[in-house]
Amino acid sequence: MKIHALSIALVIWAAPALAHDVQAGSLRISHPWTRPAAAGQNGAGYMVITNTGAQADILVSVTAAGARDTTIHQSMMHGDMASMVAVTDGLVIPPGGAVTLAPGGYHLMFTGLKAKTNPGDTLPATLTFARAGAVKVTFDVQASSATADHPRH
Repeated sequence: MKIHALSIALVIWAAPALAHDVQAGSLRISHPWTRPAAAGQNGAGYMVITNTGAQADILVSVTAAGARDTTIHQSMMHGDMASMVAVTDGLVIPPGGAVTLAPGGYHLMFTGLKAKTNPGDTLPATLTFARAGAVKVTFDVQASSATADHPRH
């Protein structure tokens, strides 16, 4: 009986961490998050997209009702200069692979946030893939990347 109660407690404790992941066909979107930002400013969205399928898929666009516009970007360093470019041809998610959207690399740019986002808030968005179609996700607003980078948070 004690083992049964412990098992139930562990499932209840782990459910919020697991519930944040979204499965869409062969794609798994893990832990979408963003940092706090002021209304009218820009925000960035981060996550890991894993493709367990045999064919590549492409993240072709993103929409978020809480932002004027949402685009896919890549940050990169050229010597001592940082730059950011829009990914206009979509972001390929290779078969059997994963793409990480994280600070300093690929990310979503939420341009012109319509309201201030605070830690604990959420920002709903729709990711559109060439094969998987439209996938609704919710970005958690988190104060720092230290907790965001933890896969079980």
